[in-house]
Amino acid sequence: MSLAEKSYKNLKLYNCCINKDYIDLAANRLYYSIFQAMKYVLMINEFDYGEFLLRKFPDKNRKGKSTQREYSHGSIYFAIIEVIDKKKKPHMVKDFSDLDKLYDFRILADYEDESVDKEELIEFKEKANIILEDLEQLKGA
Repeated sequence: MSLAEKSYKNLKLYNCCINKDYIDLAANRLYYSIFQAMKYVLMINEFDYGEFLLRKFPDKNRKGKSTQREYSHGSIYFAIIEVIDKKKKPHMVKDFSDLDKLYDFRILADYEDESVDKEELIEFKEKANIILEDLEQLKGA
């Protein structure tokens, strides 16, 4: 199954989880839907992640590779911004500025002793839809 398919299925799972009040699971699925879509866009655009990491995060390990992992939350945002710049779609940059909020939801949902607020997550879903629409445009642009 491709990352695009996984992203789509995770978005459907988000909707199922929200409807059943499984809010933490919904937050997790929404995060991964967007993350997988971003990774897919980078891959189909033949983005050289290794070169990008060495340029953006120059600290190297003993094997000469970046100390940042490929496709980590800490780097994938910057990689997508480079694709946006390359495709000359600067209006999209602001849409991706809230990715940290989604990451915070996922951390809260998966690792903390409290739950994500349902209303906040539903409100964020509107922003997530815009991000997913942008990513769809970056696939073929």
